[in-house]
Amino acid sequence: MILIPMKSTIILSKNLLKDGANMNFKYILAITFLLISSTSSAGGPPGGMRCQLGVSPPGQQYSPAYDQPPTQYALNELNTIYGALCPPPNGCGTYFLTLNNTAPNALAMAVGPGQTKIAYNPNFMGQVFAQFGPGASFGILAHEFGHHIDFHTTPPWMNNAWSRELKADSWAGCALAKVGLGPNQIQNALYAIAAYPSPTHPGWPQRIQAVQTGFTSCGGQWSNNFN
Repeated sequence: MILIPMKSTIILSKNLLKDGANMNFKYILAITFLLISSTSSAGGPPGGMRCQLGVSPPGQQYSPAYDQPPTQYALNELNTIYGALCPPPNGCGTYFLTLNNTAPNALAMAVGPGQTKIAYNPNFMGQVFAQFGPGASFGILAHEFGHHIDFHTTPPWMNNAWSRELKADSWAGCALAKVGLGPNQIQNALYAIAAYPSPTHPGWPQRIQAVQTGFTSCGGQWSNNFN
């Protein structure tokens, strides 16, 4: 059972949302269709993959042909993350969020200069919500968005010796601090991030240090309960 509300919305980039009231709806649809079509592959994994949580079942791969509009719940979470990490007027590129049942869990992939698509499996997000509670899916999306912003800016507190995965963890910690979640929600987010690593992630002791660095560098007060 999917616990996340299933009210659909169109796949929009944050840049397009700025003047959404004056945008031609057909023009937005055309851009979205062209972007998704350009990332399709003939039987192989999509190019530009930055992060993929989980492993697809044998014989199954993520297929952009099955991209669908995300839930409003997921889109709101990602918009909140963008607003916290990429405030106007500069922003940090363009992202697209899509729901896709062929995604193993959640993934981020480059689809063009300054553009990232984040795809998630709704069954996985429902499972995360049921297992850990409010804030859990936020942690997953914050990590995936961390891969996007990592290609746009490097703050002084970022350790350049870290792998891409550790940098994404650190950005997730920064997002958790900036949006003002409660301690229980932060803990739920950390549980979810820890429970579903990618195949290339290092161990949690190394990851939690990166998360803590991002969290405290972005104004958060770290609690021993988060460790």
